[in-house]
Amino acid sequence: MDFSFTDEDEAFRDELRDWQRRLNEGRWGAINWPLAWNGREATPLQDAVYSEEMARVQALAASGIDSTFLRNGRSRETFLSTGGCAAGGSRGSGLGFGTSGARAGTR
Repeated sequence: MDFSFTDEDEAFRDELRDWQRRLNEGRWGAINWPLAWNGREATPLQDAVYSEEMARVQALAASGIDSTFLRNGRSRETFLSTGGCAAGGSRGSGLGFGTSGARAGTR
């Protein structure tokens, strides 16, 4: 059995990486984080507006897992080395994204 990726799979990977790059460039991955950590320094009300809008369209929204890591005094280097979501990481606490809305976890 051939488990190699098809050209369609690789095109999907390229599209996903482009989307992740655009999120990172716009600092949308973790809007309430400091600028130095690639956040937007959103106010609590801006964070609420962001969450409401993401839920309204049942889109992906950043979880609180990684921001909890930040608030508890971890260094930026330690955080990034574990794969923090604003850095586009995929280890440690994971990407930090999940589906929001009433249909979360359903097919």
